[in-house]
Amino acid sequence: MLIRKLFAVAIALAVSAGVAALAASKKSSAKVEVPVVLQGQADAWNRGDLATFMTGYLKSADISYTAGGTEVRGYDALKERYEKKYGTDRESMGKLKFSDLRVSELGRDHALCVGRWHLDRAGKDALDGLFSLVLTRTSDGWKVIHDHTSLSEKPHG
Repeated sequence: MLIRKLFAVAIALAVSAGVAALAASKKSSAKVEVPVVLQGQADAWNRGDLATFMTGYLKSADISYTAGGTEVRGYDALKERYEKKYGTDRESMGKLKFSDLRVSELGRDHALCVGRWHLDRAGKDALDGLFSLVLTRTSDGWKVIHDHTSLSEKPHG
């Protein structure tokens, strides 16, 4: 009888520890997964693959992008903006790098990511600045639902 009780207590403790570990991993998943999404976007950009870069955004008419005092609403409009401004090939798009990423949980299924971006393009001045992204967790992973990007007055090395 005592062995059964001890066994039951051991099982209960193991289950509790497993639940706590799962909760901790869910809690920290945005901090781990969001930088992976951004690295995937940078890798796609650097290959000149705008279509794959755009998979980091939620494919919705409700997403928004703000920069330079303007707002773009909707996935298709944002893709069109990127195409017009940066082209659709490796040479025109250049080399993009994200750094200094700080991810904060905004509840269970949303996150805020703040960081720096830097873009080098052949024959043009380097561009860089800050960004803040609001992301939502979907069945396909974390997706950007709002992007606010600013341009620095002077590029940072």
